[in-house]
Formats: sequence, structure tokens, C-alpha cells
Amino acid sequence: DELNASIYQEFDFDIVPPDYGLTPGDSLSNVTLKIVYYTHDNSVKKMKVKFYTEKLGWLYNNKECPKYPSVFGTELFNLTGYVNSTEDLANLKIRIEAVAQADASAEKEIFIDYMALWIE
Repeated sequence: DELNASIYQEFDFDIVPPDYGLTPGDSLSNVTLKIVYYTHDNSVKKMKVKFYTEKLGWLYNNKECPKYPSVFGTELFNLTGYVNSTEDLANLKIRIEAVAQADASAEKEIFIDYMALWIE
């Protein structure tokens, strides 16, 4: 089942690197995205994380998100290979895209409880 790139939830962290003690030109050794979410039931067929940096544009993370139909689950996504400078960090955006097996009127949802970046 193909993802519909026009159906997504987008997150813009609005990171200002100097607010975190980072200066222009600093290199980052670790940028990991943490998402805690719940898929509510088994109707979600596929869910993926897409991220944006100014120099690369929009890219899918290779990892497909597992379903968590009965409890909140945690997934980590290492973005260091793509987000490794303060400029990348300042422009980072995240999208969650999913496809479900249900009528549009069923209004299926994914509940994101927590999203954070671990930066070193």
C-alpha cells in the first residue's frame, strides 16, 4: 500500500541553535528523533517518518514504524547522517505519513504522545 504524500502531520521544531549553546559551523555527532505513539487499532497499514533539511529536501527514513494497537510504543530514528550541522538543525521539519485500511468517514487516527530530538 502506497503512502499518500499529501496526507500527513508536520512538525517544525523551530530550533534556534544558539539557544542550545550551538554556534554556526558546529558539527553534530548525534541527532536522534524519538516518537511515542499509539495506532489505536490494526487499521494502519503503513506509517513512515519523513524529514526535511534545506540541502536535501524531503526524505523518507528507511525504517517503517511498527503498529502499536493496544499500548503506546517508542521508536527512535537516527537522523545524524542527514542532520549534522546547526544549519540542518535550524531547518529541520518532520512529517508523519500513514495509510489505513478504512473508509475516509471512519476518521482513523494515530495518537502521538511525545516527540523529541536528542542532540549532541
